This record gives sequence, C-alpha cells and structure tokens, in this order.
Amino acid sequence: MIDSKHEMTATEAISESRKIMKGNKTTLFIIWLTFNIWYFIITLIGIVIAFLYLKPFNKPLADLIFQALIAYLIAIILIAIINFLLSLYLQPYYRQTVANFYRSLAGDKYLKKEIIK
Repeated sequence: MIDSKHEMTATEAISESRKIMKGNKTTLFIIWLTFNIWYFIITLIGIVIAFLYLKPFNKPLADLIFQALIAYLIAIILIAIINFLLSLYLQPYYRQTVANFYRSLAGDKYLKKEIIK
C-alpha cells in the first residue's frame, strides 16, 4: 500500500523498482546464493553417495546399469525429500531477508502508516 493520495500505476512501480535496484542486483544475487547453496550441497552429496554405492568392479554391464538406475532413483527421491524439508525451514528466513533488503533500499516511504488506537 502506498502512503499517498495517488495510486501508483504498474509502469510507475516498475520504473521505481528499477531505480531502487540499480547497483544492488549483485547484493540480491549473493543473498539468493547464500540460501540456495544448501540445496546445491545436499544435491551434490546425494549424487556422490549414489555414485559411491555403485562399486562398478567385477559386475556385468547389464547389472551395473540396473544398479545405477536404482541407486540414482533412490538418490533423487531422497534429495527431493531432504530439499523439501530444508525449504520448510529456510524459506521464511529467505523471504524475511529479501524483504529487509528491499526495505533497507526503499525505506518506509511505500508502507502505509497505520494509526494504532
């Protein structure tokens, strides 16, 4: 909500957003990266564990392919479950961090001032 008599149009809001974000996109990307690196790490660990599980020595190729498919299927399912549970924990912090980032850039001029009685 805007604290003024004049409602901002979509074009005005986009223009204002571009002005605010000029020179700050790298900081926003670093914020995104610090939270999402956890998903990348868990995915990488899951793939490495699935790869180490294979033990490709002294096995026929057909057995190795079947074992690889099963190992990677299990790894993908476990990675998805762990990433989902991690997102339940991280997403509120990520959204609050991004909101604080935007608020530090724009200040409180776009917040509606409410009078508490």
